[in-house]
Amino acid sequence: MSNYCYSVGYFQEVFDFLLEVETDAYECNYGVIGWATDTDTKDCWWRNYSPSLPLLKYSLFDEWDYVEDYVPW
Repeated sequence: MSNYCYSVGYFQEVFDFLLEVETDAYECNYGVIGWATDTDTKDCWWRNYSPSLPLLKYSLFDEWDYVEDYVPW
């Protein structure tokens, strides 16, 4: 008996449109130890944010979209 769930299949989406947004933010942490020792007062880096849901999703032909499993769950 297997402890894993798996499936083999395919899906088809016809004429689907997605509008997604991804942003880059420059974030900084200001440290107390760096301030006290006067060495490195801030630690900065670029971080990428990409939401998991699109802003706009539209499907022109829903009846042509389908999912089929070769090996069911």
